[in-house]
Amino acid sequence: MNATEERLRDALKTVGDTIGPEDMPEPRFAAGRRRARRIAPAVVAVAACAAVVAGGAVVGGAFSSGGKVRPLTSMSASPSTAPTTSVTVFLCTKASPNASCLHEKATEPQKRALRQALEALPGVSGVEYESDGQAYERFKRRFPDSELFRRSAEVGDVPDSFRVVVGTRAEAAFVQKSVLGSPGVDTVIVEGR
Repeated sequence: MNATEERLRDALKTVGDTIGPEDMPEPRFAAGRRRARRIAPAVVAVAACAAVVAGGAVVGGAFSSGGKVRPLTSMSASPSTAPTTSVTVFLCTKASPNASCLHEKATEPQKRALRQALEALPGVSGVEYESDGQAYERFKRRFPDSELFRRSAEVGDVPDSFRVVVGTRAEAAFVQKSVLGSPGVDTVIVEGR
């Protein structure tokens, strides 16, 4: 080793001896994990919503309303014109990942305005409201044996929603486009049978 290399080695050793763990910046990959922990509840809430919607479709489209369970097709006048498509409009919660929700729950005036707007849309044959409490109870019934799911969600994590019954996928797409971005609306999902 030449003299320059020896001086460089000594200088680095001296600096190395004066730096402690508290002087080192946190690695970037660790910061990402912390952010992931903050995002995880929102992801769980979205997964819970999707599971509840899928569960409702699998069970046959029965959604509770005021303690009674009635199939969505009962909103139709006759079986030959029974609706074949539904739209679920999920409302904002404090945990909503949608930036337009501003981490606030949908207000009662927003819910009333949204219901009126939905009922006025062409092709809509029924609108049914499901509170976050009703959605949470349905979520618990849907996953009775999954301790992980039940521990990961609380009342309020599964959002309020409107179930909208339409006849065709084109009408469902129109409903989706009409209400997406409205105040209090988090997500709109079109379901076909």
